[in-house]
Amino acid sequence: MLPTPGSRASEFGTPTDFLWRSWDTDNGLPTPRINAMAVSPDGFLWLGTAAGLIRFDGIEFTTYQSSNTPALADNRVLSLHLDREGRLWAGTADGRLLTWRTGRWHRVSLHGERATQGRSILAITDDRDGALWLATDGAGLLRVGPTGTTDAYGPDQGLPSPTVNLVIRDATDQLWAIAGGQLCRKTTNQWEVVPTPGPVPLPVRMITPARDGGLWVATLTAHPMGSRGTHLFLYRDGAWSEPLAPYPWPQESTRSRAQAIWEDQARRLWCATAGGGVFVHDPGAGWLEVSADLPPAQLQVLCLMEDAHGTIWIGTRTLGLLQVRPRPVAVFPLPPRYRPHVFLCATVDAEGRLWGGTDGAGLFLWEGNGWRRVGPEPGPAESYVAVLLSDRSGTLWVGTFGGLYRLRQQQWEMPSETPVLRQTTTALHEDRSGRIWAGTQGGLACLHGEEVRVYGPDAGLPLTPARAITEDPEGRLWVAVPGEGLFRQEGDLFEPVQVTNSPALRNIRGMAFDAAGRLWFVTLGDGLGCLDDSGLRTWSSAEGLPTDHLMSLVPFQDRFWIGSENGIFALHPGELPPPDNPAGRLRTFRLTPQDGLPFKVCTGLGQPSAAIASDGTLLFPNGSAIVRFRPERFLNPPPVRPPRMVAVRVDDRTEPWIPGSPLEILSGAVSFELHYTSPNLLAPERIRYRYQLVGLDPQPVEAGHRRVAFYNRLPPGRYTFHVWAAGADGTWIESAEPFHLRIRPRWWERRPVQIAGMVGLTALISLGVWRWERNRSRRRMEQLRWQRAMDLERQRIARDIHDDLGSGLTEIILLSDTLREESTSAPALRALADQIADCARRLTRAMDEVVWANNPRHDSLESLLTYLNRYAQEQLNRAGIRCRWDVPLEVPDVPLSAETRHHLYLACKEALHNVVKHSQASEVWVRLHSHAAGFQLVIEDNGRGFDVGDANTDSNGLRHMQQRLAEVGGSCRIESQPGRGTRVTFTFAARATFRPVPAATEE
Repeated sequence: MLPTPGSRASEFGTPTDFLWRSWDTDNGLPTPRINAMAVSPDGFLWLGTAAGLIRFDGIEFTTYQSSNTPALADNRVLSLHLDREGRLWAGTADGRLLTWRTGRWHRVSLHGERATQGRSILAITDDRDGALWLATDGAGLLRVGPTGTTDAYGPDQGLPSPTVNLVIRDATDQLWAIAGGQLCRKTTNQWEVVPTPGPVPLPVRMITPARDGGLWVATLTAHPMGSRGTHLFLYRDGAWSEPLAPYPWPQESTRSRAQAIWEDQARRLWCATAGGGVFVHDPGAGWLEVSADLPPAQLQVLCLMEDAHGTIWIGTRTLGLLQVRPRPVAVFPLPPRYRPHVFLCATVDAEGRLWGGTDGAGLFLWEGNGWRRVGPEPGPAESYVAVLLSDRSGTLWVGTFGGLYRLRQQQWEMPSETPVLRQTTTALHEDRSGRIWAGTQGGLACLHGEEVRVYGPDAGLPLTPARAITEDPEGRLWVAVPGEGLFRQEGDLFEPVQVTNSPALRNIRGMAFDAAGRLWFVTLGDGLGCLDDSGLRTWSSAEGLPTDHLMSLVPFQDRFWIGSENGIFALHPGELPPPDNPAGRLRTFRLTPQDGLPFKVCTGLGQPSAAIASDGTLLFPNGSAIVRFRPERFLNPPPVRPPRMVAVRVDDRTEPWIPGSPLEILSGAVSFELHYTSPNLLAPERIRYRYQLVGLDPQPVEAGHRRVAFYNRLPPGRYTFHVWAAGADGTWIESAEPFHLRIRPRWWERRPVQIAGMVGLTALISLGVWRWERNRSRRRMEQLRWQRAMDLERQRIARDIHDDLGSGLTEIILLSDTLREESTSAPALRALADQIADCARRLTRAMDEVVWANNPRHDSLESLLTYLNRYAQEQLNRAGIRCRWDVPLEVPDVPLSAETRHHLYLACKEALHNVVKHSQASEVWVRLHSHAAGFQLVIEDNGRGFDVGDANTDSNGLRHMQQRLAEVGGSCRIESQPGRGTRVTFTFAARATFRPVPAATEE
């Protein structure tokens, strides 16, 4: 019969039945020498070392030394103990007793401490009264009562030596000690020596409580060269058992001395030696060396213990920390000569024998402790065994690349001479009627007794060998053909299943129906799929699958177990994300090499490649080995503990902080690191986290496996940090105590200071605005005074010109008229008088223009238009050209500076002059367009026009108009075409119409 993982022979028999992990200085352990160990109620593993006290959460080590722990004056910690109240105690080499409380180590004052000062505390235990017992180096045993009273026990109280190496409490609360190499027992008020078995007293090396009562005792053997090896006895009810011989260690070697012994939860006795190895004794199997792969000379054990989950922890002198636990997966590897090959399928027959098919090495049967190559005489094709099936009648079916075989009554045979059964077979299935279906290169074959029926292209199936076959609740067959898709049986025909997202149906490697009638399938590259009445749904690594490359599917109880390229995992169909939440993550239970798989990648070619044994174990091909395990062992992982804060780093500096108390930090820090963890000593890498800093994060942040939250430049305020942890089941557990953080503002960041600053700043701004406005008003007043003075001066000049030059010119005109009347008889004089009169009239008109331009009373658009109208009517009427004036009745009140008004008038005058001189026009239009942004003055005629782009027309008059307008901030646009007249547009922006004279600069 095949040994199963549940039997002693498979779980306990070879060193490979144990999983080892180690941590040393390369993994962050401060020192490789570990003197003592204990697991606290919150799940942390504590180590007593020469470098201080070290806390381990499964991934990271936190060190408490004299530099950061005032209670530790000496970093050498020799003993650790967890009492029945869950309190953790530590003893140091300088005789200090410490206890862990409120997130820090505290020193416990001992009465009579001077007598024990400098005496190392080698061991600690507690009694039923709650008192502590301290084993010291030279000060005997100290009993520390609950009230702090200290009593000393030494040779006067029955101890054979003041040096006590060990003190423990057994299952009945009896106290035991080792003093001077002798076993001592606590009586009412004294200690008494217990004689060792045999005629010669044997030095007692180690003791540990037996779970069924009594005490395990390790003694040194008597040897002519002195005490060397180790014997083990059980002392119970005053009687000694026979030694647990024969021993696997030599008795003549000092390396065989027991350094630590422990009875685990399975009643197995562990014995770790000083350099001869680690051994375990099982009541039904004897002794086994479990450290065969480790160098015994370097494996110098100093302490050994078991945690609540059955894991053995070993502290060494030079190799650091070791973890040992029974392998939950039984491994059946190929013989070394066949290691280049891999298993493609596995099954257990009706007799409980394990079978495995490979990719070129043939078929194997496990017998005893190894594989035997069996089966029909394999040729090159028959050596590729793709699928194995053990049917209900006890027949073993073997699908190979050379055809289909069966083992019946210990005889190998081909079930039929039908040619299709001699071709590649990659899928097997037994339906509810007991018929065998085989997916072959020649089609789908159905074997019922001696009858064979083949379904091929005539039945709707391609000739490609099927990789998976299953049966639905209605008895219809479903066949998956690689590259072709999925086919469903309808009577004697097979119809292709037409759904959306059908590419996933072309890569199916395994499929099965659940209790609800849904078809589940796994694919090579497209993840997991489900097909039901509502359609097809798929899940990939984006939704939480370990990988998209899946090899096999085994339905077991209410879950599916799947072999993949990233281990073996299970999922519950009812726990998959619903259709209305497709973004939800899958909850999987995964087996990896950390759990005992020899390889990360599972193998398989068709269905079935994995199998369920009659004893409820599962078998999967796993590379060059077959693995077998009980599913329930992995469906109840250790519970996830509530996460907790472990450290706060601000600007790369660790802040002293007491758990449960708020932390205050002065603002101005650049970086914040909030370190958290959920202690897990078995699989810490599988715990996922999320966190939220209330006061900054609007919602929780998914952190994955990261154990630190990073923040930069937190503003002053109060924050509360919440953290959640989740294991394989996906249940989120929140920390019991949120972390409170207060960023204390600096003096200039405080609210009163900020308010005062805002008031002061507002006052300064107001004062500045007031001074600026005052200076602006002063400059404006000065500007107005200058403008007023200039206007008065312009008025004086205009008045003087008008009064003095005007009267003189008028007088000249009158005298010229008189001279012309009196010289009628002299034509020459009359002509001269006419010339003098014309010249005087031209000078009078020019003088009027100068007076008009200089008079400030005319600095407006309305005055300009009035004067321009008079000039245009006079000039155009004289030339016989009609002038149309298109100006609003209400001219906008637009101020114009003297310079602007003068240049605009001259430009308009030039434009009118060009009309009279060159245009040959009959009509001229003068239009005004005003708006908020300024105004436009347009002079347009219906003359002959000209080509604006012609270089010959680039006369001085046109350039002068544009230059004049540009000098006063305006623009001049000339539009004309031959035969279509000319339009001149003068444009002014509102800001350019009036430019006051700048005020004088103040000293």
